[in-house]
Amino acid sequence: RLQDLCSGSVRAALVSNYMIDAPWFAQEFPDLVSSEELIVCHDGKSGMRREAEALWGELKRARLRHGLGSGGRGRLVVHAPDLPIPYGTHHSKFFVLVYTDGRLRLIIHSANLLHGDCTHKTQAVWFQDFYAKKPGDVTCAFEVDLLAYLGALGLPRECGGFLGEVGKVDFSKARALGLVASVPGYHRGGQRDRYGHMRLRGILSRQRWPTEFKESDLVCQFSSLGSIDEKWLMSEFTESMASQMASDREWFDREVYLADLEREGVKLGKFFPFFHGQLHLVWPTVAEVMGSLEGAAAGQSIPGYEKNVTKAFLQPLYRKWGRCPAAPHMKFYGRFSSGCREPRFCWAAVGSHNLSKAAWGCLQKKETQLFVRSYELSVVVCGTEATVPVPFQWPLKAYDKGRDVPWTVG
Repeated sequence: RLQDLCSGSVRAALVSNYMIDAPWFAQEFPDLVSSEELIVCHDGKSGMRREAEALWGELKRARLRHGLGSGGRGRLVVHAPDLPIPYGTHHSKFFVLVYTDGRLRLIIHSANLLHGDCTHKTQAVWFQDFYAKKPGDVTCAFEVDLLAYLGALGLPRECGGFLGEVGKVDFSKARALGLVASVPGYHRGGQRDRYGHMRLRGILSRQRWPTEFKESDLVCQFSSLGSIDEKWLMSEFTESMASQMASDREWFDREVYLADLEREGVKLGKFFPFFHGQLHLVWPTVAEVMGSLEGAAAGQSIPGYEKNVTKAFLQPLYRKWGRCPAAPHMKFYGRFSSGCREPRFCWAAVGSHNLSKAAWGCLQKKETQLFVRSYELSVVVCGTEATVPVPFQWPLKAYDKGRDVPWTVG
């Protein structure tokens, strides 16, 4: 359980989420509520002032029951990151926990802090404990990306001490290829490649995979589907997911590959010509949602609006959720060896990113600018070094034509 990962002698905690049921959180995460320093980041869309005040009030009362908040003991910070872009959200879901023994635990996951999310839905979580730097330890990319994202949240000055503690930790042993953060804005120049799917592209382009993955398939599993178009999905986003070190495939070099094709008289398709595998989208059917543990109620946490889900180009890409009766709320992306009876991935990513331009960003102005609406955080792991569990049906199975209907709301 997520609650079990957040137990123990926690001295300071940063909790980031989209939705938080404060009374339930206070009851289920007592070691966080009773920590000396508790920082909570939540979504602060326009019109949610009353909810923010209620969150603050409930947490303050809960901490008073632990003897905190009176006489200057302890610190509580409830913060809503700035949302400068319309329709953007603060959607990242993670914990940064500092224990009394000096270790730091980073937990990146997909669950809202609600009873239903943590008991009746399928979620994904990645976590690891880290320890203080030793003399001579250097800063690594994982640390830079984590601190940059925490900085982008715009935490109040009083959180400076907590951020300073994070900066003293050695993240060089992270069992991950890297972090993928999304931050609202119009990112240009060197900032363009720091966020969203361009950050994923950068991480993957430094990897060399075994030959079995050279022309292998991609899978996206998500619990919300934005208003995406065919060109963005099949060209821009697919290029990022299909990236790998150039020396492993001659066609990764755009100019060289396109020049070769032109000399050979090959006519290119209208979308990304460098990926020759299949793209699979795992999205539950109406029957799967209705037959889940919560029935139709679970579908409210799978907001796929009809106008987005029923686009013609998406229909051949849908794959069943399958065997797990707990409805999906996790988000999973990866590249796997095609034709295997058991899942074998070269990489996989889990976290808060759903399949949308708002979350992953979209390139603009001749690809010189990445436009992102929301705050997100996911982690990319190497599947060739560890088993990547998948709760959805495997092998992937297409919808039964004429019988299966994708789940929609609204």
